[in-house]
Order: sequence, then C-alpha cells, then structure tokens
Amino acid sequence: MANKFLFTRQGDKEDVLHVGDTGTVVFFTGDHGVAETLADIRKRTGQAATARELTATEFEQAKDQAEEEQKAFEAAQPKISFEP
Repeated sequence: MANKFLFTRQGDKEDVLHVGDTGTVVFFTGDHGVAETLADIRKRTGQAATARELTATEFEQAKDQAEEEQKAFEAAQPKISFEP
C-alpha cells in the first residue's frame, strides 16, 4: 500500500489528508506544496507515495471514506488484553 497525500487548496493554505501505508489517517493544514513535498520525500526513501489535488467536495468525500476505512481496519484488529 502506498502513502497517499490528498490535498485541496484553501486560500493561501493547503488542507492535506495523509493516508499512510498502514491505513492510518492524518489530516492537517500547511503551506502550498507541502503534500507534494512529503510524497517526494517518501519516494526518495524508497517508499511508494502519491500526491493528488482534489476539489473541496472530492477532498471531503475522501476524508470521510478514509476515516470509515480506518475505523473498519481498527475494528478488525484482534483485541489483546494483558489483564489477569
């Protein structure tokens, strides 16, 4: 699985959705070009990564979908308890 950096530009900032190679989801706001730079850094270290600009509507849909997929992934993980 590749790191995906999905972004949309809002004024002088970029809203970024990072879907990691383990299915983790991180949302943050940064300067223009940050998503493409982060994807490039991953590629230079030999990791699969993509950066893609989305419309505001597409970005919100991708964010909702990524959050749902992360919840499903976490729910499917085995529950481990260290309590006696």
